[in-house]
Amino acid sequence: IRRVKRRRKIVNLLLIILLFDIICDRNTVNTHIDSGAEGDEVQSTIIKYQSPGVFNVVDEIETDIQVEPGSDEENLILSGALTLVGIIAPDTGLTPSSDDPGLGIRYYGGSAKFCRVNWDAYKQDVPSYSMFKAFIAPEVSPDCETKYIVDLKMIADKTRAFDKTAEGQKTVSTMKPNSFVFHESRCGSTLVANSLAAFAPEKTRVYSESAPPMNAIEACDKIVCDEEKHIELIRDVLYLMGRSSDLNETNLFFKFQSIGTKAISKLRNAFPETPWIFVYRDPVQVLMSHVKKYVPGVRFHAKCLHTLRYRPSDTNEVIRSITGDESSAFQVTDLEYCAAHLATLCQHAFREHAVSGTGKLVNYSTLPDILIDEIIPNYFLPPGSTFGEKEIQRIRKVTGVYSKGFRNNKKWEADSERKNKMAHPDIKAAAAKFLQPSFDAIQSYV
Repeated sequence: IRRVKRRRKIVNLLLIILLFDIICDRNTVNTHIDSGAEGDEVQSTIIKYQSPGVFNVVDEIETDIQVEPGSDEENLILSGALTLVGIIAPDTGLTPSSDDPGLGIRYYGGSAKFCRVNWDAYKQDVPSYSMFKAFIAPEVSPDCETKYIVDLKMIADKTRAFDKTAEGQKTVSTMKPNSFVFHESRCGSTLVANSLAAFAPEKTRVYSESAPPMNAIEACDKIVCDEEKHIELIRDVLYLMGRSSDLNETNLFFKFQSIGTKAISKLRNAFPETPWIFVYRDPVQVLMSHVKKYVPGVRFHAKCLHTLRYRPSDTNEVIRSITGDESSAFQVTDLEYCAAHLATLCQHAFREHAVSGTGKLVNYSTLPDILIDEIIPNYFLPPGSTFGEKEIQRIRKVTGVYSKGFRNNKKWEADSERKNKMAHPDIKAAAAKFLQPSFDAIQSYV
């Protein structure tokens, strides 16, 4: 009898664990089979839930190949034929006490992941693949099912050395960033990225919210880093992403994830001469874009709530400064927290703009005209660059459809007034209390 009861308890426990997994929406589980031998392939098998308690192994199997020095795979990387699509940042190699005898104060370690990206697919249909992750997916870039892994610092040094040789100068285009695009989120930044990709596609490479730069920026979030090493890591990652075997490519643009706005100062230290903009939008409209189906009393999921689980100090400070209550940071509603998070991003951009005197603050309502009339020809492109009627018409065309079209290329329709009219009073109140002050500060400055 005791054994039966014990078995029932075990079965019930397993059922609870399974239900917990399903509730948490753990849609995928990655398992890795590593032979352990240097240079051997590492297979990643993707497993998805098909129904409660049933697993199915997906046919697509990614193969990671460890790159050996002097190998054909390394030569592919040196030639610029492969694109950096992922990194694992160094751990101890960035700390102040981690000086390697052979490197002095430089960081060491970390790994870089490369594959052959189908850039043509993106350039031919920008709205359908507006995010970097969309066109490096296997169905668009089938060669990216095979990824090549190599030591990050080693390959950064090797590519720089190769690019200085006669062969490198003849075969590889090494692009410095033309500009950085930061944003509030859900405010028209993808329209900006699409415009940059479309005006001269044969000459331009745009990374829209790609993972490697943010991985490098966030490498020191949980460890104490040496500042110079961290800057060097960021420069190495963007250098590797700016290499191309297509010599026609000369323009390089990065649009960062919205949280990257907090790193404007860090990126300015790494690239002090690179122009940057911050895109923002009317408080009610941007909050409506985050909270599309708001129902009072019902919890909602939104990008602006991603930091809610650990509540960063800068967002807490925004809340306290507005409410005047030290304990209020943990008493606001999710909707109010969403508005406070967006205000935090706006304040980071505003302060950096005011202190540095660099960058431009771009209101959504001025797009795309401000890109055509001012930003691209006079700020992002070097003197003597071609920007005429042909380039302008390409921008007009790409901004005439939804920026995240995902292959339907639906005609774009203005939605600002509709958002204002449809906004629930709770949304208007949260926007007015927590986000409007930051918006007004930016507007008064520009």
